[in-house]
Amino acid sequence: MESMIQSSCLTCDFRPDRLFCDMPAESLKSFDEIKSLTAYPRSTVLFAEGRPVRGIYILCDGRAKLSICSDTGKRLTLRIAGPGEVLGLGAALSNTPYEITA
Repeated sequence: MESMIQSSCLTCDFRPDRLFCDMPAESLKSFDEIKSLTAYPRSTVLFAEGRPVRGIYILCDGRAKLSICSDTGKRLTLRIAGPGEVLGLGAALSNTPYEITA
C-alpha cells in the first residue's frame, strides 16, 4: 500500500519519528519553500556513482538500495536506506561526484 505524499513538512505525520524532520517550525517552513517534492517509480536511479551532484534526497517513504561497482564490474549492495534518511549530502557539501548509486 502506497502512502499519500505530504506537501508540507510542517504537517507531516512522520515528523516526530524522523531525525531530519524534527527541526524547529521556522526551519521547516524555510525548507518547504525551497524543496522539490517528487515521487519516483520503483527501480528509478536517483543518482549514480561517479556522476556530478544534482541534489540531495530525503526519503519520505519507501526504500533505496545503495550500491557501488567493484573493481571487477560487479554491483555490490552496501545497504538499504529507509524513510527519513538523507542521501547525497556528503557529495553536495564537498562538491564531489557521488560515491555510490542510489
